[in-house]
Amino acid sequence: MMQSAVADRIKSLRVSLNLTQKQLAEKLNISDKAISKWERRLSYPDVTLLAPLSRALGVTIDEARTVARRNLPAAIPKRWV
Repeated sequence: MMQSAVADRIKSLRVSLNLTQKQLAEKLNISDKAISKWERRLSYPDVTLLAPLSRALGVTIDEARTVARRNLPAAIPKRWV
């Protein structure tokens, strides 16, 4: 569940900024294939990319985390995240 929230958030923000996967990848100095894998829920961004990714998408790391936590099912205590 958490991975789908992260994937959906990345894609939603990227699309709202009219960025292609390739353009976002260039901002992060990674391949567009990595962005595709994130958005298809095949992998997560590396922790070292969280700050550059949040800057590129125009959100803070805390805002991104809050959105992901809000999307958790009620059965998962937020303190576990």
